[in-house]
Amino acid sequence: MKKVFTFVLAMTIVVAGFAQIKSARPDFKQMKSAQAVTLTGFEERDYADFPAADKGIVESADEIVMSQTCYDWQSNMGARNYTAVWPDGYAVMCYTQATDAAYSDRGTGLAIWDPAVGEWEYTETRVEGLKTGFGAISRYKENGLVIAAHTASDARIFIVEDFRQGNRDFGQGIPLPVTTGVDPVWPAIQCSGENLDIINILITNSGATEPCTDPLVFYQYVNGEWTHQYEVIAPLDGDHMTDGGSNIAYFMRYNPEKPNRVAFILNNAWSDCKAVISEDNGATWTDERVFWQHPGINADFTDEWFFYPRWTGAEFDANDNLHVVYEYNGSTGTAGSGSYYPSIGGVGYWSETLTKSADCLGGIGNVGEPFIMDSTYLIQDFHGSNWWWSDANHDPLPQNFGMLQIIDENGDVYPWYAETLPDVYYWVYNSDNMAQHGKYNNGIVGFASMHMEGNNIYAFWSMLAGDDGSGDSGLFYWDGEYHYFRLFGAMSQDGGQTWGDPVHLITDVAASYDEKVYGQVIPYVYHDAEGAYLWYVYQSDEFPGTVVQPDDEHTPDTNPDDNFYMALKVYVSTIMGVEEESDAAASAINMTVFPNPANGSFTMELNEEADVNIFNAVGQLVKNYESVKSVKVTDLSAGIYFVKAGNQTQKVVVF
Repeated sequence: MKKVFTFVLAMTIVVAGFAQIKSARPDFKQMKSAQAVTLTGFEERDYADFPAADKGIVESADEIVMSQTCYDWQSNMGARNYTAVWPDGYAVMCYTQATDAAYSDRGTGLAIWDPAVGEWEYTETRVEGLKTGFGAISRYKENGLVIAAHTASDARIFIVEDFRQGNRDFGQGIPLPVTTGVDPVWPAIQCSGENLDIINILITNSGATEPCTDPLVFYQYVNGEWTHQYEVIAPLDGDHMTDGGSNIAYFMRYNPEKPNRVAFILNNAWSDCKAVISEDNGATWTDERVFWQHPGINADFTDEWFFYPRWTGAEFDANDNLHVVYEYNGSTGTAGSGSYYPSIGGVGYWSETLTKSADCLGGIGNVGEPFIMDSTYLIQDFHGSNWWWSDANHDPLPQNFGMLQIIDENGDVYPWYAETLPDVYYWVYNSDNMAQHGKYNNGIVGFASMHMEGNNIYAFWSMLAGDDGSGDSGLFYWDGEYHYFRLFGAMSQDGGQTWGDPVHLITDVAASYDEKVYGQVIPYVYHDAEGAYLWYVYQSDEFPGTVVQPDDEHTPDTNPDDNFYMALKVYVSTIMGVEEESDAAASAINMTVFPNPANGSFTMELNEEADVNIFNAVGQLVKNYESVKSVKVTDLSAGIYFVKAGNQTQKVVVF
């Protein structure tokens, strides 16, 4: 008999051993909403009482400590453009950094992974020449990087064309042209074009009321000129949004096969959630792909709530279908207001090819056909069908894989569908304290991130891991007042149709009292002697919550020195749930390229037959060879190229 573990809101349940508890599903209206917090980073604060602290966070053997930051509030609401990746796997991650409690040198910090070197480089201080906030990054041309960030008085782009050659001086930047009354903040950025030299920016005009509150507007910079200035595109106008706000949109990754495509994801409480696409570098926006439909964009929800995908990660597959991994939460109030529910949440998946189950009570579309999510789907088919409800509407859907999990005494996830419970396990027993966690404008789950390669989809997120029900402090992942956010991952090997069990990524006892938030997967699968792996980068803190936004209800985080950006090496086999990878992933290709640099032509040799792809510096496929062991490559113009075969990529310079 399957054991079902349940709880009732507003009462404490303590369960031990193999107990089975059943109860009615709680009244959703008993849950209390919280007001969302929005920061720009330039607020005045009194730091006189902050204690001195050691910069000595304890990491597990799997983690790499990178940069320290006193500023620990990285996003107001959702995902941002944190990463930039080149075809050879060279990757950059950005975050907001400050080295003192007054945030006097606040700006953008960078962490760089060069697979040719095999170690992380990171900046000790901001890279801009002035104080900035909420920086976002994109690749620029062949070897460059561009940052978009706001300052106390404007917003700017900062361009370094020779970033990969070691230049880290981004200077004073180029201000966005704005008129009186425009307050540009919280930018998103992505470059496009055949030469990756068209800089596209979405930015919020804070405090404006037309065409909606805090509207998102579009800018574009090309070869020294602003070709688009303060443009309100149709999908972001007042007919489609009640409220814009901060960190509600981010650009999708550049696709060298569609170099003129500019696409962004809008995940917002007061609009449909969708991908908005231009195929002509932002001249027109002709494609909108809605994955969640709002119940009433301009309606008030003062006596009821709705659920929506709050924090998302998204990619297109090889057939141009949209895939989304998301954290859901709820909102309520008058149209455009900001609220969320600290005691709910989970991680789910949707795609344009995912079909609607016959069990579904919500979702817009026919059973057996692709559908669009709605609030009823997230409330009834996700939250109301989680495994712990004794009277759940139905069994959890395959795409509802990121539910609150049972953690065993070793720190591992214990399957919810198991017949019995382990003797010792951890769970959020007290429904009252489900909201007792660090406040990041999210519930019990947050910061969903994903990467897709072929049919493999890798999902990562932060989630509460629970206590033993005694209420004592000093337990795994619970300090007596707060639950700690921990890192989890899951994988689909069939394009999202089914998902493996979630995996608790760091189980070392030494690292059990570290908060791990604001995660972002580097969208690239690497290989070494141990197999295929991904880098997952996040902020780690010795205490739940943030110094920037303290929680008055509980003991606040008063240590600005204990926040570190970390990199976790996650082997694919870990989240596949098996000890060995597939034959294709485990097979290592050895490649030799000579001469390099090459005068017009070069030879590539492999230890076994494989498909070979050659990309130019901006990632466009220029040559392809199927099932070859040796080939002489000719007819390439002068430039930088990347030769990829199996799990190997080599950089080649042609002159």
